[in-house]
Amino acid sequence: MKTDPTTAMRSLPTLQAVTVVAAGGTTALFIWRMHNALGLGVPANVLAWRFGVLLLCVFLFLLDWLGVLGILRARATGRPLPALLAEGAVTFYPALLLGVAYLPLLREHSMFLEMLSVLVAATVAGLHAKLWAGALAGSRFVRRATLAILAASVTGYALVLGLASWQRHLAFMSNALDMGMMDQVLWNLAHGRGFYTSYKGFSFLGDHFSPALAALVPIYWLTGGRGVLALVLAQSTLIALSAGTLLLVARSELRSTVLAVAVAISFLLQPLLHEANLFDFHPDVLALPFMILAFYFLRRRQNRALVTTLFVALLAKEDVALFGFALGLYAIFGLRRRRMGAAIVAGNLIWLGVVVGILIPHFSDGHGGYVLWWRYGYLGRTPQEMLGTLLTHPQVAIRQVLTASRAETLGLLLVPLGGLPLLGGSAALLFLPALLVNFLSQYPPQATLHMHYTLLVYPPLYLAAIVGLRRWLAGRSGPALRRHQFFWAGFVLVGGVAMGYYASPLGRWRQPELFTVDRHARAAQEFLQHVPPDVALAAQSNLAAHLSERPQIRLFPDTEGAAFVALDTATYNRYPADDKYLQTVAALLQAGAYGVIWDQDGFLLLQRGASTAGNAVANSRLYEFQEGFLYRRTWWGGKIVADPKATDGWALLAQRGKHVRGLMSRGPYQQFPQPGSHHADFRLRAGPAAADQVIATLDVYDPQADQVIVSRDLRGADFLTNDYQVFELSFSNAPDQPLEFRVFFADQADVWLDSITFR
Repeated sequence: MKTDPTTAMRSLPTLQAVTVVAAGGTTALFIWRMHNALGLGVPANVLAWRFGVLLLCVFLFLLDWLGVLGILRARATGRPLPALLAEGAVTFYPALLLGVAYLPLLREHSMFLEMLSVLVAATVAGLHAKLWAGALAGSRFVRRATLAILAASVTGYALVLGLASWQRHLAFMSNALDMGMMDQVLWNLAHGRGFYTSYKGFSFLGDHFSPALAALVPIYWLTGGRGVLALVLAQSTLIALSAGTLLLVARSELRSTVLAVAVAISFLLQPLLHEANLFDFHPDVLALPFMILAFYFLRRRQNRALVTTLFVALLAKEDVALFGFALGLYAIFGLRRRRMGAAIVAGNLIWLGVVVGILIPHFSDGHGGYVLWWRYGYLGRTPQEMLGTLLTHPQVAIRQVLTASRAETLGLLLVPLGGLPLLGGSAALLFLPALLVNFLSQYPPQATLHMHYTLLVYPPLYLAAIVGLRRWLAGRSGPALRRHQFFWAGFVLVGGVAMGYYASPLGRWRQPELFTVDRHARAAQEFLQHVPPDVALAAQSNLAAHLSERPQIRLFPDTEGAAFVALDTATYNRYPADDKYLQTVAALLQAGAYGVIWDQDGFLLLQRGASTAGNAVANSRLYEFQEGFLYRRTWWGGKIVADPKATDGWALLAQRGKHVRGLMSRGPYQQFPQPGSHHADFRLRAGPAAADQVIATLDVYDPQADQVIVSRDLRGADFLTNDYQVFELSFSNAPDQPLEFRVFFADQADVWLDSITFR
């Protein structure tokens, strides 16, 4: 199959111009990067390593670039391939420098520079795809292959994200809120107890209006005690199926199977969506496919199907009314369907008012109505005051929205799509209301769309992108239309892959220990066997997520009505924060209302009215079970790696010549409520080094006084073997003095940090 000569030759000047500009910008960035590295005192071997990686990337990109362009030009013009390769080497060599070099050079920079690299990579990929448009467009095989790829992507997403979520749960990284609460609500529904949750003390419908949760009850009947597994698999499957409904919309709007499949796969690659998928379970996902179908039926003027799908979506959560409101605005201003649009807007505003103003307060059983108003408290005490502030003092809201963190979030949404959602004109109304409501919040995860807050933003964002694509392609036909379809297919695919690599929790910043069933997680599984079923229980968040299928459970430190208390003092996943948690546990042990009936590996099971003979011992051991991976929350340099010699199979590694000399670990600002003598045990091992060479420095540091309390240099002679050794620092503290336990890396040998424990 021959390439269209016109397609190839018209694309080459654009490709050349873009890559030359990219080369100039990347060269400047590289020089700046190296200059900063020299100014920071980065060792010469580190600079040499980085420069070597750069040259390797240039070489690999050179092969790809010259190969693709040379072959296309040869086929288009009939000129000899060697001559074209020589010409390409002179013409395009400047462009080779930073197209791929962004990847190794930007890994330590802010997300804004990483977004720039995503934009460049996606643009170059789109231009490459554009060159192949003439050869591939219209091929039945290509259409079938792309549909098969989408089917594999949807299935793979559902399995990989579902199993990763389940593995995270098995590693005891799930939370009482919201995994435990969702599990209890559905367990109660399956047993005929309605939507009641003891975490709130009233019906879950008084917290969030999500009656659609009842649709998942049959899964609980079928799985028999595997409710959480069913939830995480259902969540991943619903998100994956949303990509299928996006394909339906995209094929209808864009008339290109290849481009529609690329858009659908791009949806599955988005990093914030991965984060939402992995963070427990949330009823928002029940709405996603129906939101997309509602748009599809609106465009096709199938009003009954539109009303049905939109109503089903509204039953998932009260927030979906914002999408319904936006859909009505789009119908008015984008489709000129004023009566239908006005009806949709009015219907959703009435629904939202009834749900938030009547139904939620009713189901909350007098506990104060809608729980999320506090997140907008800076605007006023009541919804009426908030609206008044927005209208009379808009600068208050503008200051709240215009922040660097929100700009970064906007980049994460728009850059992989090349700004297409904004090219759709009035279609931008589809996602702006939900985006603004989140941006106006003063709750940081919601304001930056982390955790699950992005779930209701992505579907309208992609619908707006599809409309933007349709507008971009309007008026084009024949070879020109094919070229632009293939350009955007390549752009959104590579943009999704690159952004996923940079920002997804399964990408560059993946923390494998969050998905690993280590020694501590196995001990937790054993501990759960000793917690009686059906008893009234208060439990720590990571344990409560596994113990919620019972009528009564509270989130520690709330012990009201609890006959038993289950605690994990050896994890960082605990509430309240570190500076208060141990004091709360100690006070509970000293009060005498509960007695310890299990004390092992940092797990405590307390029973009301039991003997308190073991309380004093448990209290004295509280600081002995500060799990070694506390440092993982505050690690500063190096990377977390699998290490069979480590206590739980994972360690923090700083490598000589690769990681920058300086802080390897810091934190966790531990407070000891009583003054006195304590000990910190650092468990480390190191690679070969000279006997008198300082490899690492340990210290205990008071950040408030900016004072090192005690420190110790570790030399090559201190490491007798390649196995782990424990190095002790003894210190005295003042009451409630926040302390850091730090490790400094000297860049003279590889250093592995297994644990830091206190006693």
